[in-house]
Amino acid sequence: MAADYNRYEHKSPAEIITLLTKVVRSRTPLLIQSERDSFSATINAVHLAEPSLTITCDATPQRVVNSLQSENLVFSANSGPARLEFVVAARGIRPTIDNAIVVSLPTHMLRFDRRERYRVALTKDEPARCELPIAGAPAIMCDAFDLSAGGIGLIMFGETSGIAGGDIVRGCRLQLPRVGVLSIDMEMRHKVEDSLPDGSKFARLGYRFVNLSAADQNAIHRFITEIEILQNPDSPSLEFV
Repeated sequence: MAADYNRYEHKSPAEIITLLTKVVRSRTPLLIQSERDSFSATINAVHLAEPSLTITCDATPQRVVNSLQSENLVFSANSGPARLEFVVAARGIRPTIDNAIVVSLPTHMLRFDRRERYRVALTKDEPARCELPIAGAPAIMCDAFDLSAGGIGLIMFGETSGIAGGDIVRGCRLQLPRVGVLSIDMEMRHKVEDSLPDGSKFARLGYRFVNLSAADQNAIHRFITEIEILQNPDSPSLEFV
């Protein structure tokens, strides 16, 4: 792996599903490696009821069967700026009659890339908002324009001179459709100020989540996964059952 790539471990099922959704939706080729052989494949479906993947192999049925004689199979894919890798025990893989294999959803996945988190854009169709408590003043409600597992981008209208990089804001109320309201702490990382044609001021604010609980992490991951699906409803290669 190139030295300028960072290594991240994913163990949350929701986060792993989010990453695999990107692979399925983009039709990214998958490389399968065994002790005996290597060949390309395609993930056709992600099954949630019985967590598993259906993968069509670009190899002869005999090569697929031979590869299952190995102890483990290594799966890898390049998805955008990231390389994803996971390992599955061959004994748990089931071949089908149409040259596909059914693989249990991995419980551990490695990601190598230059970005710490994947980020989804938010629209007015799926509005997420965040209430920021301000010392000595009423709380300010801001619309979110993007979201990742590690932070959020907000739009704030009006005066923002009292907001500075490095500020820790505690007890923010993050409102996510179908998820509810999360009480979280955030650190302000960057601010870009601008103005509308009528002269009114606004700013784009970037916040990093601080010490998220496991429950809040999972809630945000579930919401990001839902957004991925809602933004690509007609993807023929994605099947959630």
